[in-house]
Amino acid sequence: MKVFDKFKKKTSIEIDDKAKEENGLGNTFVPDGVSSFKINGIEFGFDKVIFELSEIGQLKNLEILGSEEIFAQVKAVENRYEIGYSWDWVLYPPNVYFREVNLPIDDPVVINEELLDDYDVALYLMEHIDFYGTLTITNDYIELKAKIEEGLIENPRTLEILIDRKSL
Repeated sequence: MKVFDKFKKKTSIEIDDKAKEENGLGNTFVPDGVSSFKINGIEFGFDKVIFELSEIGQLKNLEILGSEEIFAQVKAVENRYEIGYSWDWVLYPPNVYFREVNLPIDDPVVINEELLDDYDVALYLMEHIDFYGTLTITNDYIELKAKIEEGLIENPRTLEILIDRKSL
């Protein structure tokens, strides 16, 4: 199993006005670099990425842990209209996981009801939340684009992750 702490580095925060205009959610926090972990357009960054392949080269485990530092900054924003949503009720950074799965990594994987029933896959944000979309893993990147099932998160309930594997 490979555990990457590459994203532990101190990350500066800036406001991304283009994303603000595109998603209508208010300001979006964006870390330095090309990797990203966003919920509803709000950047949470990474503290750790756990990526494990099986003996036959399929995805076995993938866990993406949001950044404690960036999460604290997002939570500290008192006016929900500055970032589009209040995160003060959340105790821990978000965490996305695919545990004990056997998924091919050559082609995009569709995350649907069947996959969610067969494997331990979810977004953890004060509760385990299902999401539906596509996971793509190449030699260069890991990308997840999904819609989050109704629950604690307000509309539009989007989940977007992009990890530059070359930086891991």
